[in-house]
Amino acid sequence: MRRYFITVCLACLLPFVFAGCATTTSRQTLWEYKILEVVQDTDASDAEKQLNELARQGWVLASKSTTAEGRYVHTFVLK
Repeated sequence: MRRYFITVCLACLLPFVFAGCATTTSRQTLWEYKILEVVQDTDASDAEKQLNELARQGWVLASKSTTAEGRYVHTFVLK
């Protein structure tokens, strides 16, 4: 009877032990954002130098939008 009791206790406790071993801690990545706005009469080729310099500093392009109201306004969002 004692052996049966120990077997049942182990069978109930082992899943909790293995579940505890399988969990990992998750870290939330915190981002910092930078907005680069370039106003030009033509395309965004002049912004290339600025973007390359920011890329060397570790910035990554997350979004780009362009509006044309007489002049082109290029908005780059980097993280």
